[in-house]
Amino acid sequence: MTRNNTSSLHTKLSLTTESKPGHRELMEIIAEKLKGIFQERNLWFETIIFFNGRAYNSSRERVNECINPKDYINFHNPETVTVIYEGPLKRIMNYGVHNPFTGVTDWSLLESVEQMVESYGYRLVVNDISGFTIMN
Repeated sequence: MTRNNTSSLHTKLSLTTESKPGHRELMEIIAEKLKGIFQERNLWFETIIFFNGRAYNSSRERVNECINPKDYINFHNPETVTVIYEGPLKRIMNYGVHNPFTGVTDWSLLESVEQMVESYGYRLVVNDISGFTIMN
């Protein structure tokens, strides 16, 4: 009887562990979601998303393999996701979208990125005007 209980417990633990993505898989999921957010807003250009020694580069259709963010940016976290950008994405992430008629600045892009990252238990750290890193 004890053996069956142990076996049952082992099965439950295995199912729980297998149903959650590992760290590397989670970083890839976050990178894909960031890419999707930028694509939805037509801002997927002049951008690189580094994760797991790989990178999504808006100027290439395939994933770059064996790439190190320290070759591109000083402040990065090779254990999570680092994003660098130029062009409109850089302007919107740093200054929002200002409506001159109402005087209101729209920060929804930055807010949606922060909310998505925080939903996975991480936080967004702005490196400088050209990028950010996620940290736990």
